[in-house]
Amino acid sequence: MAGNLSLPRKRVIGYCGREVSASMSENQEYWNDPAVESMYDKHLLRLEIDSIKEHLKPDDYVLDVGCGEGEGTVEYAKVVKAVHAIDFSHTRLAKARERLGSAGLSNVHFDDVDMLDESVTPCGCSSHVVLPSNNYD
Repeated sequence: MAGNLSLPRKRVIGYCGREVSASMSENQEYWNDPAVESMYDKHLLRLEIDSIKEHLKPDDYVLDVGCGEGEGTVEYAKVVKAVHAIDFSHTRLAKARERLGSAGLSNVHFDDVDMLDESVTPCGCSSHVVLPSNNYD
């Protein structure tokens, strides 16, 4: 799929309950707003993190797609060998890096990755993701 992708405008409600535009530039602008929380329902977030952690082992490598502010990233990093956390929002990644620094962990690598970018998902599906190979054993 070459060329520019034009997404139809849809009504999308974010985790915070506010309406989010499906247009990529507006979506990115929304998530880059420092006032926007990545996950408004902290109880639901805690359930998600705990559910995922039940399946993690000390020798696991985790790819945290859409890591947001890193709440899950830090929790996963406490119990696995390494975490590669990606998000397309530089604001969310900055908050995630800050959270990681406060936790004193060093087994997380962050990348600014847009999963809708064709160079990352060449076939247009998030099941096939191309990431830099120098970040892994």
